[in-house]
Amino acid sequence: ILVLTNSLTGSAFGVYVFVTTLVSVIGTFAQLGTRQSLMKLIPVYDADKRNSIFGLAMATVIAGTVVAAIAVSVAAPALTSYAGGSDLLVQAVRLFAVVMVFETLRRTLTGSFLALERPRYGITIDRIAYPVLRFAAIVVVVLLGGSLLGVAKGILLAATLAMSATAILLVAKTNLRPAKKYLRDVAKDYYGFAGPIMIRQIGMTMYTRSDIILLGFLATNTSVAVYK
Repeated sequence: ILVLTNSLTGSAFGVYVFVTTLVSVIGTFAQLGTRQSLMKLIPVYDADKRNSIFGLAMATVIAGTVVAAIAVSVAAPALTSYAGGSDLLVQAVRLFAVVMVFETLRRTLTGSFLALERPRYGITIDRIAYPVLRFAAIVVVVLLGGSLLGVAKGILLAATLAMSATAILLVAKTNLRPAKKYLRDVAKDYYGFAGPIMIRQIGMTMYTRSDIILLGFLATNTSVAVYK
């Protein structure tokens, strides 16, 4: 944040805060409680049903995030009309929607490491590797004189690399693979657990982020930047 506040204009940083917060809230809806469900259910199943739970979770989160990203992309002109509505801003919103997809997939995969009691992989990626990649991408963009759109592209690159590395590591270090053999057996348990988790996450996210969203719609971009 310090790099962005010192490199972007007050208005541009306000737009960044508003857009990333809005996409984050929408992403919470799209996750459908997947990460927590995997961490709860994978340990209680045998190997075959674990693969079925994993396959169901991945299919659910891919469908949810892709639908959410498409919805955000379609609604981008209307959403950005409150913040100036330029073509570059619309493109930035659409890029951040794609970032949401890759970040959610990464968190689902790192949650699988935690569920399999191999936390060092998930924690290393979530707490160290991805933040470093994201910071490096932003610094490079800033040094090259990039704009908000450039920052969005840099973050998208970091999110893509982190998700790809996580997927490769999961394949290399575990036997977890998507399967559909026992989908009917595990679907009831999965969605029965995921539903309440999703509602709780949505409530918490709206409670902690609603101020930024309201300011984004009702105040100026600079006001959002100052508030943040």
